[in-house]
Amino acid sequence: MRLVSLILPVVSCGISLAAPVTTPITAKMTSTTYEVGGNGQTSIISQESGTFARRADGSEVTRFLDPSTGQPRTAAIRANGQSIVIKYLSKRYTVGASSPLAPYAVPFIQKPGMESQTINGIYVVGISITDGKTGQVVGKAWFSPDYKITVRTETERTSAVTGKTIRMVQEMSDIQIGAAPDPNLFTVPAGFTATAGSADCKFCGGSN
Repeated sequence: MRLVSLILPVVSCGISLAAPVTTPITAKMTSTTYEVGGNGQTSIISQESGTFARRADGSEVTRFLDPSTGQPRTAAIRANGQSIVIKYLSKRYTVGASSPLAPYAVPFIQKPGMESQTINGIYVVGISITDGKTGQVVGKAWFSPDYKITVRTETERTSAVTGKTIRMVQEMSDIQIGAAPDPNLFTVPAGFTATAGSADCKFCGGSN
């Protein structure tokens, strides 16, 4: 088993200290929501796919496509200390401050007995995901110490209202290390309008 001694990321945050990132990354991102039956069998409720990309300067974007049209539906960009959420259907975007840390900049503390495996060609370490309110473990993230990306997350929750158990899985595939991403992924399209209360966008592009 490979020794892990580099990182313990804050999985629920997309955070960034000013640490240089020199390896661009692109990957396909798939998000699937399941309903778990009483017998443990799962059925797919919804599924969407899209793209994850990181540039050499550390800026990141995750963009999902509409399953029926294949056109962009939502995107989240983190760059220059800002976080932008884009809604393509309404042609609107929201600008806010991003968290002060990033997965690629958070020190990782080794813990004895941590699980590890290879997912889609990338060596990853299993880290528990906990509910911020209850502290209960609700899933697991598989994090790459080498490339500082979360390749797969798995969470499961049971609704106190409906009694239904929902499982969500998000996974990267076709991971290309060193592949420079399309710069258009990191811009807000021309003609899109900022929502009320949004900060001035530092990197939306010349048209905004």
